[in-house]
Amino acid sequence: MKKFSCFFLLVLLAVLVQATGNFTLDKLNKPQFMAVYNGKLFIAETAVVYIYSLEDGKLLSTFGKAGEGPREFPLFPGTCVRFAFRGEEVIVFSVNRVSFFKMDGTFLREIKTVNMMNRYLVLDDKYLGLGLGLGEKQVHLTINLYDDKFAKSKELANMEFVSGGKIRLLARTQDFNTYDGKVFVTGEQEFIIHVLDAAGQSLYDIKPDYRRLSFTNETRDEIYSWYKTNPITRSSFDQIKQNLLFPNDLPAVRTFYISAGKLYVQTFKRKEGKTEFLIFDVSGKSAQFLKTVWLTIHSTNPIEEFQLFTITDGKLVQLEEIDEEWELQISDVN
Repeated sequence: MKKFSCFFLLVLLAVLVQATGNFTLDKLNKPQFMAVYNGKLFIAETAVVYIYSLEDGKLLSTFGKAGEGPREFPLFPGTCVRFAFRGEEVIVFSVNRVSFFKMDGTFLREIKTVNMMNRYLVLDDKYLGLGLGLGEKQVHLTINLYDDKFAKSKELANMEFVSGGKIRLLARTQDFNTYDGKVFVTGEQEFIIHVLDAAGQSLYDIKPDYRRLSFTNETRDEIYSWYKTNPITRSSFDQIKQNLLFPNDLPAVRTFYISAGKLYVQTFKRKEGKTEFLIFDVSGKSAQFLKTVWLTIHSTNPIEEFQLFTITDGKLVQLEEIDEEWELQISDVN
C-alpha cells in the first residue's frame, strides 16, 4: 500500500488581445506558479519567491529556501511553493507548513499543518484548500474549508483521482476560488460552478447550457507528451501509461479566475491558436453571463495543473519563454 500510494502521489504532484505592456523578467529560470497582488507579480520557482513590479517588470525582491529547518520550505521533488495574500502579508504554503511574510519578504511566523497538499486560498480569516485521501487502491482529492489553524472544518467536494489502481485523468474538473467572502467551487463533468457562503452553505449555481468536447487521440497524445517530458514522471512513463483511464468527453470547465466582480471561465475549446473563456458578472446575488472571448494562452497542455497566467482587473497577465528568457506580457481582455 505504501509503494502504491507514493507512486500515485508523484503522479498527482506532476499534474497538480492587444498588448498593453511586455517586459523581460530578470533571474527567472523555470517559473512554476504566479499570482498578482497590489500591483506586484509574485512568481514561485521551487522554493524561491520572486516579486516584480507590474508597472515595469523590475525585480523588487526575492526570498525563500528549500529545506526542513526554520524559515525554510519543505517540498516534494519537482514541486514549488504556493502563496496567497491577506492585507499586507504574503502567506507561503509548502508541505505541512505555512509561513507568513511581509510584502518585502521579511519573515513573520510559521505554523505546521497535517495536510501535505499546499494549495490554499484565503477566505476572510480562514482558508479554502485542497486535501488528499490515500486508500489501498484509491486516491481522492477533496476541496475543504479550513479554520485559522488549518484544521479541516468542512468538505465541499470529493473526486476520485485513482480507482482500482487506475488514474482517472480529466474525469471531472476539481477547482476552486474565493471572491468577496464567497466560495466558488466545481467538481463536475458538466458546466456547473457552485457558489457558497463562507460557511459552505449554497447560495446559487452557475449552470449555462454548454456542449462538452469529445476526448480525442490528439488530446491523448498531448497528455503522453507531458508525462514523457515532465521531470517527475518521465522515468516512470511506461508504468504510468498502463494505468491511465481516459474519459469519453472532456470536462466543460478547465479552470476559472475572479477579479473585480467578473468570473472568467476557461474551457478546453481552442480555435486558431486561441482558448475560449466565458465571462460572467458575479458582483450581485446571482451570476449574469456577459460574453465569450478567445485569448492567446501559451500554456495549453490539458493536464498542466497550473498555467503561467492569471486575469486581474480586465487584464491577461502571463509569462512566455522567448530565447531562454521569460517575458511578462500584459494584455486587455476584450
